[in-house]
Amino acid sequence: MRPLIDQILALLTIAAIASVWGDTVLTAQTPPRRWEISWTVGAGRGGSAPVIAAAMSAAGLNSTIPAGCFIFACTGPIPHPVTYSGGPTGTFAVSYALRDGYALRVQWATADLGETMGYHEPWGYLFLRQSVTTASVLAVINVGGLHAGAGPALHRPEIARTDAQGGRWRQTRIGMTFHAGLRLPVRRRVFADVAIQYQLVGSMAAGPFTTSDSSATMPRTLIPFSHHTIKLGLGVRI
Repeated sequence: MRPLIDQILALLTIAAIASVWGDTVLTAQTPPRRWEISWTVGAGRGGSAPVIAAAMSAAGLNSTIPAGCFIFACTGPIPHPVTYSGGPTGTFAVSYALRDGYALRVQWATADLGETMGYHEPWGYLFLRQSVTTASVLAVINVGGLHAGAGPALHRPEIARTDAQGGRWRQTRIGMTFHAGLRLPVRRRVFADVAIQYQLVGSMAAGPFTTSDSSATMPRTLIPFSHHTIKLGLGVRI
């Protein structure tokens, strides 16, 4: 997360300098550009990992792999369940300015919420990866470069087994997207975009999940998927 914050600060600094320079060049007679298209990428937090880890522990998937060495690589004891951070989350958005200060935003977002692994000694493994795909329509208020909004969303949460057994559990859910962001420069054609969003997804029941050696089973579990993201990227005004 720290590298992402550093990138955001650097991008904002460059964008602020460009905004000051650009706005001195543009005149009040410059016709407004009503369409904005942006692509942002970042990281997500929250979601289903804590609930999945608790369900794995209750099912006995909480054994510890002892310390050991393989060829030249050595590791200490690894307690389970263990959760690994997800990959990048991205958003593609199209906005249309209805009038000064108000806009309609349509967006498509994906969020990789990470992977949780459980282990039941001696050979039982379970790998579950969590993700959400979202389509939203937002009513947005703009004040200078700041913008904030909310609107209904169609969410597609998913649990995928990434071990040898495979399998996916999906469900379509109606929820909300809450959005806040900053666009700089304010009037230039190309701009930097920073966005913070909260996706209200709700929960999905998935399972049961049996380990690779059938020695333990995680029962059907109600898993929450609501999460927040922070992203940065570029956009263009048309």
